[in-house]
Amino acid sequence: MIAEPSHNPFYPPLDLSPAHWVWLPSGRTLPGTFVLFRRPLAVRTDSVPVSTTGYILAESRYRLTLNGARIQWGNAPSDPRTPEADPFPDDFATALTPGMNTLGVEVCHFGYGDGTHPLGKPGLILRLSLTYADGVTETIATGDGGDWRCRIDRAHPPGRAKRWYLRALQEIFDARLHPHGWDMPAFDATDWLAPMLLPNVAANQSSLVSSYRDYAGDGGATSPDACRIRARCMPLLSETVSEAATLAAAGRLSWHESPDDWFDFRVPGAFTGTRDDAVAVPLAGGDWQLPATVPGESVYATFAWHEETLGFPRLETEAAAGTVIEILVSEAHHPESVTLLDTQFFNWTRMVCREGLNTFEAFEYEAFRFLQVHVRNATTPVTVRDVGVRTRRYGWANTPQIIIGEPPLQKLMDAAIHTLHLAAQETVCDGMARERQQYSGDVGHALLYLRRAFGETRLPARFLNTWAQGLTSDGYFLDTWPAYDRLNRLAQRQVGMTPWGPLLDHGVGFMHDCFHHYRDTGDAQALNEPFAALCRFVNYLAGLAEVDGLLPVENIGVPTVWIDHTAYQKQSDKRCAWNLYAVSGLRFAFAPLARALGEPERAAQADALAGRLLSKIQERYWDADRQLFVVNPQEKSEPRLCDRSLATALLYDFCPGNADAQCLAALAGNDSRMGRSYPANVVWNVWALIRHGRMDAVLADLRERWATMPSVLENNTLSEFWSPRRDSTDEWSHIPIAPLAAVFDGLAGVSPLETGGESLAVRPQPGGLAGFDIVTHTKRGAVRMTKSGDTITVTMPEGGAGLDELHLPGAAPAPEGAAFLGHDERFGLARYKIVAGSKVSFAWTAG
Repeated sequence: MIAEPSHNPFYPPLDLSPAHWVWLPSGRTLPGTFVLFRRPLAVRTDSVPVSTTGYILAESRYRLTLNGARIQWGNAPSDPRTPEADPFPDDFATALTPGMNTLGVEVCHFGYGDGTHPLGKPGLILRLSLTYADGVTETIATGDGGDWRCRIDRAHPPGRAKRWYLRALQEIFDARLHPHGWDMPAFDATDWLAPMLLPNVAANQSSLVSSYRDYAGDGGATSPDACRIRARCMPLLSETVSEAATLAAAGRLSWHESPDDWFDFRVPGAFTGTRDDAVAVPLAGGDWQLPATVPGESVYATFAWHEETLGFPRLETEAAAGTVIEILVSEAHHPESVTLLDTQFFNWTRMVCREGLNTFEAFEYEAFRFLQVHVRNATTPVTVRDVGVRTRRYGWANTPQIIIGEPPLQKLMDAAIHTLHLAAQETVCDGMARERQQYSGDVGHALLYLRRAFGETRLPARFLNTWAQGLTSDGYFLDTWPAYDRLNRLAQRQVGMTPWGPLLDHGVGFMHDCFHHYRDTGDAQALNEPFAALCRFVNYLAGLAEVDGLLPVENIGVPTVWIDHTAYQKQSDKRCAWNLYAVSGLRFAFAPLARALGEPERAAQADALAGRLLSKIQERYWDADRQLFVVNPQEKSEPRLCDRSLATALLYDFCPGNADAQCLAALAGNDSRMGRSYPANVVWNVWALIRHGRMDAVLADLRERWATMPSVLENNTLSEFWSPRRDSTDEWSHIPIAPLAAVFDGLAGVSPLETGGESLAVRPQPGGLAGFDIVTHTKRGAVRMTKSGDTITVTMPEGGAGLDELHLPGAAPAPEGAAFLGHDERFGLARYKIVAGSKVSFAWTAG
């Protein structure tokens, strides 16, 4: 064992003094409690604010308004010990008016953990400074005594059950109980309460430090000095309001049980539905009218978008007081066979109308393509208008450019990019309709293509730092951090109540995530905390090997080994792939990263461990006669293979003597003995096939399996599994990024030639495609590659000290004027020097 390094945070702490943490005067806070905070804000009439600076942080989420107009929503999912405060937008000063303004903050305390929120204590802290044209600065802050007022919003009933395991908020909004206009200057709040200061917590600390009781979880900070507020490290998301494209269906329901029994409990046989599109009557201006209902009956109208979207559902209605409207969302729907849309993780939100006009926007965002308006208890007809969504999207550094002259492949790549728009926002998630959790392992691969497709480095750096904070005291990672899931699994695993535990293989994936980030960017500062966490994880792995010298996949204790959903018949079959994966991470990720960061002793430790493991793997799992890694050598039955073991061996030269021909043939073909990975892990196959020049097999798979995915054709997304079902809990937008690997690592073939990203290698593999136009973003800038007919043109970015290389098949004609550097005998390639900033064209006659 080697002592773990000290580290400095990549994101420095933020002190919000003179602000104080505040909250509703109370002794406990129920789950799902909404508290409204308002403060008058007087703006001088003799001068105008020319700039504002400020931060806001609330536990668990907030919606900020000025004079009743939405400003922003937050905070980003983060470790509750180190939450990130959001800045006020740059243009906030322009929203202020001379005279009296009102700042409103609607705060929801989840009270439950979910996929974006592990745990926390309630609170709000805010600081805002206004600078006028004459140079005078004024500051307002929570706890400043400046007539802050608050109250519980009983329109959102406190103490409701959570939506499901990984969604804390099941929103119910009764417009009859809401103090409408509460965030406008004219509102009378004299009977509201003055917020209380949260005790024993400073303005640079997380609300976890306060001595306000977490009455339900009884948790808090044991190391207050480690619970520091940080400034948001990425841009605020952009928001755009859009309306639904079409009415997909309408109909009637007859209820045999109370509708509440269905929505709360799923009582079977609660209703019978009939589609009847005439129920929704079109009105002028795009409005729709739904009829009045009688007790025991309800009506619905289902709206559809042309692709899956992500944001806050919204609508406007004119209805009688007491009309109940459920807003239900789903990724995929079959209007002909299913009436009520509530089939996917209880994805409903309820609004109870007041008399007349009602405007509603959900507090939480959703991922969906279908939105259903379900109406009951309506004593008069209901007018529905502006059914839409406030979409949210990350502010990318660049717009991706992938143009392929083959329509099905182009549609596939469009779906891959759109999937990243949905899944990568403040965290990088495996899908927003279900978990909204960020993983390493099968999800962390996406970081590569955030950099290459978008030129984005901020969001990957944040992923590395937030995910690393999920390291446990034992030395393994909570692989969904920051999220509630694995915290809950810790206790369940101790008493044998779940097969799901912290996934050790995701810790190995995190080695690759960290190394790839440094290889692509040279950004050592972003790896301060992640590298320290990785050192502890390597020490943990070193102590895990069993008497046979291999890492176990069974009887590990609390953590577990996953590797894949579909490739294995039994858990023991994963041991070959798991150990090969661990060797790849130790030898080709952690060790070179340690050397680059000036830690040679740690690199040597990792190399030695990798060497011991590889020797034992080859001894046990390498079938010398078949020249294959076999996952079940101890059985007398037909040998079983797995694509993950073969792909890892091909990528990192783990076949003894580089005898890899049979592994390559099995991986590229249709070997019946092969266990095949689910879509998110196919990227390993793609990388291995590309390395060995089998772009033909990659493109064949893209055409046959990927481009024909129902999610690609219907939702413009990549799904979790190959054939997702409509009206189910299947996830239609996940984050399998093998198609992007095929583009950037295969077709364009741009990669760093050395760690740090200063020098580049370009190895195009068109695979028979007639034409394409691809831009790959690198640390130095964009590399553009076009193919038209038999000519490929590469435009290189400036810089690089003249060390860039072009790698072509040995039989290919030499590019005009290119300096020959030598042969790569392993893969039959000729190496040529490329001049930085140049444009190189050459004939392509290979496949």
